[in-house]
Amino acid sequence: MALLRGRVAWQLAIAALGGVVAVEVISVLWPAAEGPGAPLHVAVDVVVIAVALVAGAVAARAADARGEQRIAAGLAELSRREAELRATLENMLQGVAMYDADYRLVTWNQRFREYLDMPDEFFDGRHTFAEYIRYLAMRGEFGEVANIEGLVAQRLEPLSRKHSFERVRPDGTILEVFRNPIPTGGFIAIYTDITARSQVQSRLRENEERFHAIDNALPIAMIIVRARDLRVQHVNAAFCKLFAVTAATVLDRPVGDILADPAQGQALGAVLARGKGDGPERELRFVRPDDEEVWLAVAVEQLRFRSEHALIAGLCDITAHRRRV
Repeated sequence: MALLRGRVAWQLAIAALGGVVAVEVISVLWPAAEGPGAPLHVAVDVVVIAVALVAGAVAARAADARGEQRIAAGLAELSRREAELRATLENMLQGVAMYDADYRLVTWNQRFREYLDMPDEFFDGRHTFAEYIRYLAMRGEFGEVANIEGLVAQRLEPLSRKHSFERVRPDGTILEVFRNPIPTGGFIAIYTDITARSQVQSRLRENEERFHAIDNALPIAMIIVRARDLRVQHVNAAFCKLFAVTAATVLDRPVGDILADPAQGQALGAVLARGKGDGPERELRFVRPDDEEVWLAVAVEQLRFRSEHALIAGLCDITAHRRRV
C-alpha cells in the first residue's frame, strides 16, 4: 500500500511540475498585453498544484479502498479454505496429525485424540513429538521401557523419511501408523485402526493352518479344481502318493493332463465335471505307474476356494473291498 501511494505521489508531482512549466512557457511566449501579469502566472501555478494534490488524495483514498477490499477478500478466502480443511480432517476415518519443523504438534483431528488417548494439555500447539513419546512411555504404552530417552531417540530417527508400521496398544487396539515428511519441515502422521482387519486376517491364517494340518493328515486322496476350467488348484500328500506325482507338477494344469495315462486323467476330469451327484459315490478304476490296479470311490462337493467356484473330490481306495466281492 505504501508503494502504491508513493507511486501515485511521484506521478502527480511530475504532472504538477509539468503544468507549472507549461504555464510559465506560455506566459513567456505570449505575454499578456495588460492586466495583472506575474500574479496571474502564480495563481495559475497554484491552481495546477492544488488540482494535482486533490487528485492525488482522491487516488490514494481509492487505492486504499481497493487494497482493503483485496485484503478482506483474501482473508475470507483463507477462512473458507481453513474451514474446508478442518471439515475434511474431521470427516476422515483416520486419525491425522501434523508436526512443524520443530516437531511441535500444530494440527490434528478429533479421531487422532481418540486413538492416542492423550490429555488436553498436549493439544496447545507447544508440545513436541519427543514429549509425546516420553509421556506414552511413562504411561506404559510401550510396555516396560528401561531407557526412555533411548526410546525417544529411536522414534525420532526415522521422522525425516517416509515410513510405516503397526502398533498394538495396551487395550488391544491395533493401529497402522504412516508418517511422511513435508517440504517445509516436520511431518504428517496418519493413524488407522486396523484391529478388525487384523483379527480377520488372524482367523484366516488359523483356518488355513488347520486346513493344512487336516489336509496332510488325511489318509484319503484329495484334489481341488477350479469349476470353470477344471484346472488343479490343490492336491494333498495322499493324492500325490497315490498317483506318484508332486504338487508342483500338477498345480494349475487341466485335471485330464496330470496322470501318466491320459485316458485315466480324462475319466477323473469327467467325474469332477459332473459335480456332486445325487446317488452313491462313483467308482473309478486306475492303473498306477507300477502297473498295480487301484479302485477308487470318488465323492465330489462344491466349494469356494481362493474366492472362486471350485470342486473338491475325495478319492478313497476301495481296492481291497472290490477284490473281496
